[in-house]
Amino acid sequence: MKATSTSFLAFVFILGISLSSCKRDVEVTPNTQSVRPANFEELDAPSSFDWETNKSILISLTGYATSAPNEQGVITIMDENENVLYRGFHSPQLTFEQELLVPQALKTVRVKFGVTDKLIQINTNTVSGTLLPVLPDVN
Repeated sequence: MKATSTSFLAFVFILGISLSSCKRDVEVTPNTQSVRPANFEELDAPSSFDWETNKSILISLTGYATSAPNEQGVITIMDENENVLYRGFHSPQLTFEQELLVPQALKTVRVKFGVTDKLIQINTNTVSGTLLPVLPDVN
């Protein structure tokens, strides 16, 4: 008798737990309805929002004196991922100036010219430096 009443109480206990743990799913609807615009003109953005993803930078690199007056070399300007932004011939005696359109997020450019290979920071849409190579320290 005691085993039957214990089994019955265990059955009632398990049944109570299983029934109380089941809850009805309640759908939550957001208060604001977001409507996807049909085209670009329907986008709602503040008038101060800058849609431009590119910026124009001026690269100015000072040349250096050389004993070969007709010497020319290939100058290459790249982004951090080594994507070529500009490549052309240049004489090292002259200052190199070039305006480029680059992504807004670009913070540095890599300049390669002869043995020169350096990273230069972009400061307020300008890149300034020299074409002189950086010589290693000799101790």
